[in-house]
This record gives sequence, C-alpha cells and structure tokens, in this order.
Amino acid sequence: MIYPINGHGRQAETKPNADPAYPIVMSTLDHLRISELMNQTDGKEMRSVSLLEKKLRNADVVVPQDIPECIVTMNSQVLFLELGNQAVYGFTLVYPNSTSRQGDVSILSPVGAALLGLSTGQETHWWSAKGRRFNLRVLELVYQPEAAGLFSL
Repeated sequence: MIYPINGHGRQAETKPNADPAYPIVMSTLDHLRISELMNQTDGKEMRSVSLLEKKLRNADVVVPQDIPECIVTMNSQVLFLELGNQAVYGFTLVYPNSTSRQGDVSILSPVGAALLGLSTGQETHWWSAKGRRFNLRVLELVYQPEAAGLFSL
C-alpha cells in the first residue's frame, strides 16, 4: 500500500525522464535477486515483469558499495510526488514475500517496478492495474541500505 506523507508542492531537481531504455544503476545483488524473482513469477504482474526485464537488460550494474546514495534500490524508503495531483507519497520498496508492514510496496507492483533504479529528481510514469497512467518524480531517499553501509539487504 502506498500512503500519503505530507502536503503538496515539494520541489526537486528535474532530470531526464526515465524510460526502460534509459540506463539505470542497479547493484549486483538487486540484479541477481530480481532476475531470480522473474523466473518465479506466475504472470499476474505482466506489465511490471516486462518493465523489470527491460531494466535488468539495460541496467548499469555495480557492486553495492558503488551505488550512489541518490538511487532507489531494494529496501529503500522513498518519497515521490505524483505529478497529476501534486500529492507526496512514501513507501519502502521490498520483495513480494516481505510486504508485511504498512508502507511496504512490492517490486512486482507497477509503481515499485517503475521506481527501481531511478535517482532523486528523476521523473517517470507507471500504469495502474486499471490502465490509468500516473506520472511521478522521485523527491527523496529517506533511507537506502547501501548508503547506510548495509550491502547485503
């Protein structure tokens, strides 16, 4: 579940729009775990799986110690602005079997797949299960495991 964090209009630096062909940065550990996860999906999350497969193919894969602090990685807590309604939302990006707390969002969800590998200030879009397009901008990484020195989460 995605939940609102606070009011409207938080500003962030604008960077290029994220396209699956646009190179993202991903850790070797995230790349390995998500690749293994793709082999276990049952097809219910086709749109997310397709996007994740493109991201895996096009990612600039680096060791966890070399991940920049501004990149959304697995187990990161991220704030983003939904550009349509100017609402700020926050969640922790997790693997599907770890979505036990309020604010945990699976990497297999449309918004989770869209945000993986993006940097602070970068914009992208995602499609809901009902076919609605949402545009968003990454505002802030509240927590990133790699920045905290945790390289095996």
